[in-house]
Amino acid sequence: MLEQNHDYKIKNLISDKTRDNKNMKRFYLRSLSTGEEYKCVIWEDMIASLEDNVIKNGNIINVISFVFKENFNTYTITKLKLVKESPVGLPPQTRDKLYERLISTTNSFKNEKLKTAILEELSKNEKLLKISSAAERMHHNYVGGLLLHINECLDISQKLFEITYQKIDRELVLAACITHDLGKMFEYEVDEETGDIQRNEKFDQSWLSHIYYGFSWANNNGFDKLAHIIASHHGRIDWGAIVEPKTIEARLFHHIDDISAHLGRLGVDEIDSLNV
Repeated sequence: MLEQNHDYKIKNLISDKTRDNKNMKRFYLRSLSTGEEYKCVIWEDMIASLEDNVIKNGNIINVISFVFKENFNTYTITKLKLVKESPVGLPPQTRDKLYERLISTTNSFKNEKLKTAILEELSKNEKLLKISSAAERMHHNYVGGLLLHINECLDISQKLFEITYQKIDRELVLAACITHDLGKMFEYEVDEETGDIQRNEKFDQSWLSHIYYGFSWANNNGFDKLAHIIASHHGRIDWGAIVEPKTIEARLFHHIDDISAHLGRLGVDEIDSLNV
């Protein structure tokens, strides 16, 4: 049970609205002593009384008072104080380096058509890509998180290439690392100042998910093998994939993406020592 006058870390923050269009924030609080997590909410009147930097992912707060809603298994936080502020994401210089690595990797491709198409997509969305999150709450959910996730996929690919004995189109897998989640630039809206992440409802209505965006982009450019990898990179249809992986490159890439999503740098407070 959540305890008064104890310190907790904010996780998986989502801004939302009530049915009567009032602002609210949903999140989890993780106990610093036990690691247990508690589902919490803060309502509009409480939000208005706080500074913008208080409620954001990674922050340490002290819970002063709350009300437990048993039927929702949720704690309504009624009073708190900030103990330690977390960064909103990767610093600009780190994001610049990660972006340049994507450009460098793409420039190494022998397939000129693939190289040109990816470089065009990266360059026209450079500013947006550098602040984009890789998720709303599951992994790499902070400013620059998408860039870090893509680069982790590149790193994992290179390691797996060293121990994989079957013949693999490595350039295709690297292209998948770079392009598989580019739709997330539009799927999520990220506040660069506060780190607040919200889903883009217009994108959801048009594209359903980032997978459909990436699949369509690859197909429209004539990259059918890459389109299949993007369509299947979640691994299973009940996990959000359009189809399940049918090629060795698609099966390999699903595991690459999964490793980064579950074992990569998951929290914004875990990136302070990142050396790029």
